[in-house]
Amino acid sequence: LTSLAGTLYVVARKPRFLKIHLNLDWKCLKSLFKMGVPLSLYGFIRTVFLSVDRILILVFLGRIYLGFYSIAVMVYNFATPLPKMVSNVLYPRFMEAFGKAGDLDQVDAYLTKPTLTFAYLYPVAAGLGVLVLPFFLHYCLPQFFPGLAAAQILLWGTCCYALIFMWGYAMIALGRQWMVLGLNAAAIIVEIGLCVLLTGRLKFGLAGIAMGTALAHFFLSLLLIGFIIWGHQKKKTECLRFLVRIYTPLAGAIVFVWLIGRWVPYRFDFLWRDLGIFLFQAVLFAAVWGSLMFYQLNQQ
Repeated sequence: LTSLAGTLYVVARKPRFLKIHLNLDWKCLKSLFKMGVPLSLYGFIRTVFLSVDRILILVFLGRIYLGFYSIAVMVYNFATPLPKMVSNVLYPRFMEAFGKAGDLDQVDAYLTKPTLTFAYLYPVAAGLGVLVLPFFLHYCLPQFFPGLAAAQILLWGTCCYALIFMWGYAMIALGRQWMVLGLNAAAIIVEIGLCVLLTGRLKFGLAGIAMGTALAHFFLSLLLIGFIIWGHQKKKTECLRFLVRIYTPLAGAIVFVWLIGRWVPYRFDFLWRDLGIFLFQAVLFAAVWGSLMFYQLNQQ
């Protein structure tokens, strides 16, 4: 409103030498609306996608559990900016390269290389976060400890979220803004359905909400990447192989972290002992799984 008021004031009080002509190029205006309207709606859809889990917690569990879940939201908000910032840096270069080539196959490296990097290395960082969360909550925020499982699950879900950005930009470059909107709307429906099933029917509590949200992120990344490689580039075999390559490191990291937690569990009886346990867990995970992922990434 302030910007509108300032514009109207300038137009009303314009000096004589300032000539303003409202000759609109309707063809250009139509093109801008065609691109801008779905992108504007995308912001709303994205907000709903990120908020529906909290709404369902209020419906099924109540306000106290929403407070416990806030630690999961905090972890999610802390983990997600990095892939978005990297993608925002690559986006102008990708659009420039795509504008020159005019063919997505010619700029395929802008899509696959960042995706593979995050697919192999991001689960390592997420695994370290999952390992430290019990220690951190027990000794620093014990009142939020009931939200531990939800925070760990949602942190794993960010590994799928880290994969989607460049593929969303690719769909925008192809002029498929409405398809991006539709896929995100479909992810919301999946998220609601899974949360209702896992928490409303199966009584998994906060963990069910987090699992539904994480699986919705997986579903969205699967659809975006599959639409480009399978649907647009018509590389069906390559699509299946690529999906296996990017999701296998996440599955392996989840299993390895679970095994470490079972083998060397926290005692929660003495701060320094538990700190030593965490350091042992972290070094073991980073040395074995992290080194393996770095090696596999360099082989790509």
